[in-house]
Amino acid sequence: MPFYENIAFYMYVAAGAPYAAFVGFYWVRTPTWRQTPIGRGLMAQALSLTAMFAYICLLLAVPVSEELKDMLRALLLGGITIAGALMLKNLLVEQSKQREADSQK
Repeated sequence: MPFYENIAFYMYVAAGAPYAAFVGFYWVRTPTWRQTPIGRGLMAQALSLTAMFAYICLLLAVPVSEELKDMLRALLLGGITIAGALMLKNLLVEQSKQREADSQK
């Protein structure tokens, strides 16, 4: 079945579009996102979700060899893992800073 007849393709495009739009708007309208750990983590998370939806849409639209699928899957899951670890690290650092500030009051 061609991809344009597959309703799942359109559902994944619709699900991924807000994340892709967020990346574009955040990149352009918030030039200071690179300067804070929270901004970098947020961008990494949004980019990893956008990449995941793009990967799924690619697999639905184009016949891809198994070797390429494996390589793309490894890169995608590696990126998602790094983004998740970055978000967790940022959360723990910010919580630690807040606890330290609260104890000094």
